[in-house]
Amino acid sequence: MRRIIGLILVVALTIAASLASSFRDTLWAGYRDYISPWLAELPAGPPRPALSPRIVVALARGLRMDASRQMETLNDLRRRGADVTLMLDAPTYRLPRWLTLISGASAQAHGVTNNYPARLGSVDTLIRQAQANGRNTAFIGSQQFDEVLGAGAGRFELTEGLDMNERDDLAITATLAVLSDPVSPASLVFTELALLEESARFGPRGYDIAVNATDRRLRALLDAIDLNTTTLIVVSDRGVIFGPAGTLDGGDETEVARAPMVLAGAGIEPGAQALINATDVAPTLAALAGAPMPVHAQGQIALSVLNIGSATAADADAPPILNESMWASAAQLTAFYERWSEVANTPRFAAETLRLHESRIRNGEVAAYQSFVMSVTAQAQAARDGRLATERARRLPALMGAGLLALAVVLVAIGGRMWQPLAGAALYLPAWYAFVFFVQGNRLSLSMFPDSDPATFFAAFERDAALSLGLLCLLVAATTGEQEDGLEAISTVMNALALVVCAHLAAMMWFYWQWSFDFTWNLPASSALVMALMALSHIGALSAPVSPALPNLPVPLMAAIIALMVYGVARQRAERNRRRWWR
Repeated sequence: MRRIIGLILVVALTIAASLASSFRDTLWAGYRDYISPWLAELPAGPPRPALSPRIVVALARGLRMDASRQMETLNDLRRRGADVTLMLDAPTYRLPRWLTLISGASAQAHGVTNNYPARLGSVDTLIRQAQANGRNTAFIGSQQFDEVLGAGAGRFELTEGLDMNERDDLAITATLAVLSDPVSPASLVFTELALLEESARFGPRGYDIAVNATDRRLRALLDAIDLNTTTLIVVSDRGVIFGPAGTLDGGDETEVARAPMVLAGAGIEPGAQALINATDVAPTLAALAGAPMPVHAQGQIALSVLNIGSATAADADAPPILNESMWASAAQLTAFYERWSEVANTPRFAAETLRLHESRIRNGEVAAYQSFVMSVTAQAQAARDGRLATERARRLPALMGAGLLALAVVLVAIGGRMWQPLAGAALYLPAWYAFVFFVQGNRLSLSMFPDSDPATFFAAFERDAALSLGLLCLLVAATTGEQEDGLEAISTVMNALALVVCAHLAAMMWFYWQWSFDFTWNLPASSALVMALMALSHIGALSAPVSPALPNLPVPLMAAIIALMVYGVARQRAERNRRRWWR
């Protein structure tokens, strides 16, 4: 029976490889094409008096925190205004971060997880609210910049079709023209500076040159702005990592997930410093512009960077702007999380929490507003964790049964000759992952997928895994010289491969227990997702691609042939050693 099992495993492992690759692509597609259930139509609040007559936002794509500290113009702005560090959550690809910055919604809420989504969804943004309430808006940048951020904007200036330096030069020139336009003045201007991100692919040296060039352009913009009547904001969408194959982003590494934001001018508190979430940017800009809060925002107003203490409405009998801004944010968060509770099928909590803090927030107590935000956010997290725990409890019995069944099958398949497959798998797995993480420098991070496309990573990973699995088969086959025949040697080698596959299936079972495979209301932790995709790719490596023109090579079949050849050599050597010992 043990001999026949080896032949069965040749077929079973080949089929498993094909299924694993297909399921890996399906799993990634489920994450990539995630549809947010949180984007319901919600009522928007009324506009408020603005803290700043005009706001100019320069979005410096790919500006790292450490590089921003070396920029003379940005340091000048820091001395005049507020120095903010943004905390970004994965995925930190370009497009998801843009949407978070202007909507205040996380990727789980706005539904965009990569740079090339099938749909952009209908998340509300600061631009839509500002334009709908009489604030003229303008965008200067690429076509994608306009498609994502500029929906509803009053004016758009395209900067594509030029080389990198000319494009950013044109962006600054067009921004200055918009600011000096006497016919249709814009009170909210967004300018895209792309040189940093595009130069980063040339390595640290090219990036440093782009940093200096971007700083000079920001100086030209600053020199043309009166900070008494205008607010200048320079913000990065995320940082980048310099890797051997180019720049990386998308993950939660510190270099990527910490980004600079510098604010100076009207409405900004000089000398302020803050550490805020990326979801706080849109509510803060809405408070500056006097626009209604984006209805899907999950963040709060960064009050510490705003100079609101002496700002009041024009009517002396009207409540101070601080009170109005805090109440607008609290009311918007309440509406969002009431709807959130309905979709998540959890008890409502936001309205009751607001009632406990309402009078104090309306009276302008900052501590009451911050307490409300902390409370409603913690309750939302607890409700999310509670639903996840319930779903995990439902999946656990089935997973335990499947795990015990798989263990029984493995023990029966291996039979009495366990040491060779077990030793081979036990040595192989840590050696393989030491190679992947320490030698190749990979990590459990979405940053492994350049420009949010994992195809290149999967291909390289499967190629290396196929080679390493072949080496494992060769080493295990070399220990089969004492076995009775070639079929038993094949079974030993196949059992070693099966144990490696079982280890990765165990990782998949853990992922399924934690997050399921169907992302309908919640996104998995990015590190767990990458782990699952790696595990499936490793199993998929048992069907190794040779070239696009040829069918995949079945590694189990090749391993069986190698096992027969190596067994013949090992058997002859064992016979010679046995005869020498008897003499």
